Amino acid sequence: YGSRAIQNLGGHVVSVDNAVRVYDTSLIIADDKNCDSVKQLSKLFGIKTIISHEEVANLTPQINEAVVDRSDIVVILGFDFAQSIL
Repeated sequence: YGSRAIQNLGGHVVSVDNAVRVYDTSLIIADDKNCDSVKQLSKLFGIKTIISHEEVANLTPQINEAVVDRSDIVVILGFDFAQSIL
């Protein structure tokens, strides 16, 4: 669902995969937290948690997803998103 929504808006999806661990809350990881693309994705998916790539290392528990370093913007959809579309 997320991939199709991004592609329908003209975005380029590099990878779609299952997360290594369970995320209760969705989040966006971005090089530039204030860019228009991040704002649009936040609005589209209702994601309020936006962090920079630099902040990832300081999180507990850490985000050990392989895709984090592959893209300027990474969207991780958690259980909160799953509940919103049911």
